[in-house]
Amino acid sequence: MLLALSATFLLLALFSMTALLLVDYRKTLAEAETRNEVIAQLVEAHARRSLEIAKGALLEAAEAVVTDDGLRPSAESAARMRRWINEFPGIRSFWLIDTGGDLIFSTEKYSGDGFNFSDRPYFKAHAAGEELYVGGIIRGRVTGTWLFTLSKRLTDRSGRFRGLLLAAIPTDFFTDLYRKIELGPEDNISIYKTDGAIVVRRLQTWQGAEPPSLANSPLLTEHLPRSPRSSYRAVSPVDGVDRLNSYRLVEGWPLVVLSGLEWQRLLQPWRHRTAVLIPYCLAVLAAIGGLTLWAHRRVRGEELALAKNEVLLNEVHHRVKNNLAIVQSLLIMEMKRCPPELSHGYRDSIARIEAIGLVHHLLYEFQNFEGIEAADYLRRLCDGLQSTAADVRIEVVAEEVSVSLDKAVPMALIANEAITNAIKHAFPAGQPGDIVVKLRRHAEKAELSVQDNGRGLPSGAGEGGTLGMILIRLLARQIDGALSIGSDNGASVTVTFPLAS
Repeated sequence: MLLALSATFLLLALFSMTALLLVDYRKTLAEAETRNEVIAQLVEAHARRSLEIAKGALLEAAEAVVTDDGLRPSAESAARMRRWINEFPGIRSFWLIDTGGDLIFSTEKYSGDGFNFSDRPYFKAHAAGEELYVGGIIRGRVTGTWLFTLSKRLTDRSGRFRGLLLAAIPTDFFTDLYRKIELGPEDNISIYKTDGAIVVRRLQTWQGAEPPSLANSPLLTEHLPRSPRSSYRAVSPVDGVDRLNSYRLVEGWPLVVLSGLEWQRLLQPWRHRTAVLIPYCLAVLAAIGGLTLWAHRRVRGEELALAKNEVLLNEVHHRVKNNLAIVQSLLIMEMKRCPPELSHGYRDSIARIEAIGLVHHLLYEFQNFEGIEAADYLRRLCDGLQSTAADVRIEVVAEEVSVSLDKAVPMALIANEAITNAIKHAFPAGQPGDIVVKLRRHAEKAELSVQDNGRGLPSGAGEGGTLGMILIRLLARQIDGALSIGSDNGASVTVTFPLAS
């Protein structure tokens, strides 16, 4: 029993500790995911606003460079472009390219000539009819810095393709913002095109000179098709770092932003708390285990003492019952020796002893030494008394009420006296009749009543000095009960007493 109790306690304690660590683990991940989602939302809003501003700059600058004869950059258009560059740091330079891919004008100072961009994806896209095009990250031919492009298709009034105007947007404009966010050395923020091309990446840690494509990554093949925003864990196909990622589609643009927190780093606070908690929990378990063992031994000792007392108490009630039976037998022997006219006193005493003995019999039978079930007692008492009253029917209507031991014997004697008096005095010899014994519970009190439909009590009998009535009054007072005696439609005796000792 001790081993089973100890094993159960340890398993329960270990389960509780594991559950606590699991809850803390999930909370840590939830907090990291929430932070990651906020970062992704911030980056998405910044990217969307920046691209809208760059788009507006392209639209305004494009108005002054297209004529029916082709592209004619003017002083006014050049001034507009430079004003935008000065006012919006997200644009480094503008580039005007004709239908053959040749550079016509640029706000960027460059040496040499012969620049042709017909091989670039943005030129091919505009030549095919695309109005706006966001290009992937490239290293600028003139500046040698990393940038991406936003370009607009240029047409004349007849809708004929005349070339394109391109805004070169440095990736530093975005990564400078990312530096203001508290990030770990392996945490990353990226902007990708929905075809997999990298547009901006905080950590430019790819292998080789050209940035890789994420066209076959889980982000674009699994997650983005299901939802425009979500979180997932994955190893980056770019640098192989395991991260918790949150992404959002940039509203109105073919772009998706991705914020990735390094998995090992985000779990460091949880690991630290776990390293502190486990030794503490083990120490507490050891202490509680020791206390449990001590308490078990003490309780076991008390249980053994209680068991011995119960055996002793059981033996006491058994002996009391047997001794009462002996006294009852002695009275029966004395009754047989006395004249018949004097035997009624013996019979009454024998009935009273039998009523007391029945209480101890129930205590012994049910092994409940705190009290008896009064309804069961009254049914058994009336079954015994029914044999002495052939012409009288005794009915018991009793609710289930538990009566403590100190009130069980007085209640038993009250019931016995009232029923016996009704049998003896309520009905003339040979006249049939009914006696109803009721027991009801009212909150913390019980009401015992014995009602017959006989000839009732003679005048003044309720205050008389018969032994039966004297006993009923004394016993009712002993259990703090209220006694009521009536004589309407027969005689009635009612005792209401508190159940609590």
